[in-house]
Amino acid sequence: MIEHFHVAASRVPVTQTACATRITGFNVVIISQWSDPADTDRGIGWGRDTYAALGPFLGATRYLNYLDNDEAGDPAAVAYGPNYERLRQIKRVYDPENFFHTNVNIRPV
Repeated sequence: MIEHFHVAASRVPVTQTACATRITGFNVVIISQWSDPADTDRGIGWGRDTYAALGPFLGATRYLNYLDNDEAGDPAAVAYGPNYERLRQIKRVYDPENFFHTNVNIRPV
């Protein structure tokens, strides 16, 4: 799936919201599905290979709604980009116990 981000979404400066994808560009979602459990390794391999092939064309941030906690590294840092440290400070004040952690978690400072 390919989505185009443009117009109103890209008019808001990145630092004015939590979302770092306030730029004109494209979002690509790689979906690999299969019904036969025997195809699991092949389906996962295809998804990973496709992602790797797109690597040279990927931007620095990711669209938050499509990430999961199994992403490599710190997916929240990648999704929130330059806003991440400010959000960590806010989380420290309003959620120091990290109650809201079942999403792509912003780890409190």
